Amino acid sequence: MEVRIGDRWQPIIDTMVKDGGYADAGEVVIEALALLRTREAKLAWLREKIDASVAGGGWQSAGDVRQHFEQRFPGAHVANE
Repeated sequence: MEVRIGDRWQPIIDTMVKDGGYADAGEVVIEALALLRTREAKLAWLREKIDASVAGGGWQSAGDVRQHFEQRFPGAHVANE
């Protein structure tokens, strides 16, 4: 498969490979896709919890949601409001 990265991203990828963190551009893209998949899973989980709470007529504070999220995804950064 061939993927066009574009002028915006190519210098970043080139630097990452040049610095030795990755063997080639393909490894950079694979890592980026893995991170994107993790992010999407976290967002799906959060949407599911919000939908369940709304459907059940319940309410959770931002602190409750943050605590559940951090327990579910250790090491994830949750920005403060």
